Amino acid sequence: MTLGATFVWTGCLFYLALAPLPPEVPTLEPSSVASIGHFTTNMVLGVLIYLLASGIGFSRIRALAVAAAASVLVGLATETAQLIVPSRSAQVFDVVLDGAGAIAGAAAALALDRLRVSRTLMALASSGGTAVLSVLVVIAGVAWTPSLPRLEECGESSRPPQLEAEPSNTGTVFSMSRVTDGLVVFYDFGEGSGATVHDVSGFGEPLDLFILDDARVQWLPDTNGVRFVGPGSAIESRGAAGKIYDALTRANGFTLEAWVAPATVEDVGPPSRIVTLSDGTWRHQMNLHLGQDGPAASFRVRTTCDYYSDTRVPGVFDDTGTPRHLVVTYDGAAKRVYVDGAARGPSTALEGGFSTWDRDYPLVLGNEATMTRSFLGRIFLVALYDHVLTPQQIQSSFRAGPLVRPTPPDK
Repeated sequence: MTLGATFVWTGCLFYLALAPLPPEVPTLEPSSVASIGHFTTNMVLGVLIYLLASGIGFSRIRALAVAAAASVLVGLATETAQLIVPSRSAQVFDVVLDGAGAIAGAAAALALDRLRVSRTLMALASSGGTAVLSVLVVIAGVAWTPSLPRLEECGESSRPPQLEAEPSNTGTVFSMSRVTDGLVVFYDFGEGSGATVHDVSGFGEPLDLFILDDARVQWLPDTNGVRFVGPGSAIESRGAAGKIYDALTRANGFTLEAWVAPATVEDVGPPSRIVTLSDGTWRHQMNLHLGQDGPAASFRVRTTCDYYSDTRVPGVFDDTGTPRHLVVTYDGAAKRVYVDGAARGPSTALEGGFSTWDRDYPLVLGNEATMTRSFLGRIFLVALYDHVLTPQQIQSSFRAGPLVRPTPPDK
């Protein structure tokens, strides 16, 4: 009975490991769902293996050790299996959680054993509970695991064609050295007050953004820009950033530019969002994102060939006083990152188009749409183009600087 329950539950763990994404849980972060799931599911496995081992003659302590060791082996196997799932990745920390959960479960069974609770009763209860949980796991996997679009078989022979983009902005001049051709949105934060950040790109219908909490997002005095002084707020569009979706899916490439200065360079958790075109933190909820990951920059873009391509560029933010010029590009074949006008690291191969993007996602600055990835610091300028700028154009925009109006002299 216990042996059968153990095999069934191990099968459930592999079922969850091979799913495109774990089931969503409302109000919980994906990382929290994963951590809780690893720990609790292996608690069940720990109880089952403890009862199985003690039932065939192992001492209580040895049964506990066997439960921990077996759970780690199962964890290694499931993490290895995730290497063949395009949207999943193997994590050593998950194996640690698996072992910790198994020890906790086996320790609970050992405690009941010391209290002389009947092992037969515990076996019946754990086997029945496992049967119920297994059914719930299958239901959750079918009903609540978000479906992901099928990835294309990408390569030279199937690279999506570079489409000719419709004419975009070709005339607005902000600076003699700043590139303006191909702007889709442009925010220079020149308003200095109020709740609206205007899109001054001159392309299509303006995609204006709105400050959600002026106590946590403040205008910089005497110059353009805003400062995010507290978590839990953002500057975001009211509704879908449809014109970005239309322009970028048509062009199959882009350049995202931002001038920023973080309030800290410490690693404080998952990457904060400087600019994001998304609706949440799950992989399938993100089109494009530029963020801060401690002293590093984080750049993610979803294509038909990759669910969640992630580039982390270390050493970008080394102080909090100097604004950094960040530019990220994608041309249908590779991602590139530029810091202060210079290419940072080699290009990252990536293919595919944006047909799997969601047109309904908003554009958000300084946070995620869920308000759980707060960026603290200053943002001076954000621009998005419908094509890849050349290195010379990127250097020209860097030389133009973050300030679109001069700072008045000290009085």
